Amino acid sequence: MCIRDRPSSATLGIAEDTIFLYESHVPGVHVFRRHGTTWTAGEELLTSDGGTIAASAMHAEGDTLIIGSTSDAEQGDNTGAAYVFTQAGGVWTQQAKLLPSTPTIGGRFGRDVSLSGDLVLVSSPQSVPSAAYLFRRTGTTWTEESILTPEPDGSLWGGSVSLWGERAVIGGRSSDGLGVAYVLSLIH
Repeated sequence: MCIRDRPSSATLGIAEDTIFLYESHVPGVHVFRRHGTTWTAGEELLTSDGGTIAASAMHAEGDTLIIGSTSDAEQGDNTGAAYVFTQAGGVWTQQAKLLPSTPTIGGRFGRDVSLSGDLVLVSSPQSVPSAAYLFRRTGTTWTEESILTPEPDGSLWGGSVSLWGERAVIGGRSSDGLGVAYVLSLIH
């Protein structure tokens, strides 16, 4: 099945019978739903103020979708944001916009995102220092719980992130240029 047939840079997310697609040459994140063996185009996901989202990363789990957008400029050029959408009655709506508490111009918050239950991890690989931000949902409210940063040895991290329960894996580059993966236990 081919949803689009034009060459582009694409970001994808999937949850059960729903695909979320962002293409660099088509504004916004578009929803496609499967009914049997047929995929149909659904709505475009818009921010609560009616804006479109330039997605750099997406992660869906159940009725929750996280969209990273490194180009968001609310806190300055390319500081970034992460948007939380939830589904009710087949309709996706924005629940929250996550912003870094310590924004860096060009920090690219939202480069990668990961969702596990009520936890979201958002990377900010070009912030100073490079970081990953952990947010927790209580009801419909999202709160920044911690900022994870590498050891002060010149390592960069946050190019990729993944959550599994209360465990995080953060990909990066060591001070000697080698690729590394940091595994962290997120105990309160």
